Amino acid sequence: MSEIISGVVGLVGVALGYFLQRWTEVSNEQKAIKAEFTEAYSTVYYSCNVGNKYYYLSLLRRFFLRHPECLTKEANKAFFDKWLTDIAVEEGMTGGGNAWTKEKLTDLYLDLEKLKV
Repeated sequence: MSEIISGVVGLVGVALGYFLQRWTEVSNEQKAIKAEFTEAYSTVYYSCNVGNKYYYLSLLRRFFLRHPECLTKEANKAFFDKWLTDIAVEEGMTGGGNAWTKEKLTDLYLDLEKLKV
């Protein structure tokens, strides 16, 4: 009887170990995605160089293309469609600072604040 109990306990231990390892892997993957997003987001949000906004937005575009699961959130998809499909963003162009009016920048920042990963 004790051999059966030992076997069951051992099997439960192996199963728990597997699930704990898998949970840790998923958690680490999520942390890495969040860190990657935060870096791209911060670059756009905190950059003072308006002439490089298209390039900085291209960093967010590349993030979303690498992690399409993040586009299932409505705000993220709307942001992608509105800001990240411009050819200047797709190409990661620099310059074009004159295209960024105060109103356009305000609109960008309001939309940035809606992003969630």
